[in-house]
Amino acid sequence: MSESQEIEEVIRRWLDAWSQDAIDVFLDFYDSDAELITDPFWLDAGTFRGHDAIRGFYDRFRESFADGNRAVLVNLRAAGNTVVVEIDLQGRGRASGIDADVLITSVNEVERGRIQRQEWYFDLAEALKAAGLPE
Repeated sequence: MSESQEIEEVIRRWLDAWSQDAIDVFLDFYDSDAELITDPFWLDAGTFRGHDAIRGFYDRFRESFADGNRAVLVNLRAAGNTVVVEIDLQGRGRASGIDADVLITSVNEVERGRIQRQEWYFDLAEALKAAGLPE
């Protein structure tokens, strides 16, 4: 298996852990001092560093959904150790009861089988540009 295939497999397993609500397994895919940056339009926007901060962000995010949510892989593009992942996030809002079906994209830097840096976007073109990939 090539390095890019291994990195893609890390991302696929990371998404599976999210959809299975296995938060501890999900968080194990992050390096201990990883950095997560959200799109400025995200409800809980900001920069989160390290496992505790990233766990807090995702715990708050998960709480906003009734009965969990699913992350469906739409597209995955790798260039070296950078992987752009387009996801269809599906769930039902806890407070509103409204079904959500939102396309979101993350740009992930993966080294030694762990996510070192992850940045979230609502705009795919913006994410691809940030990763230095063509549209």
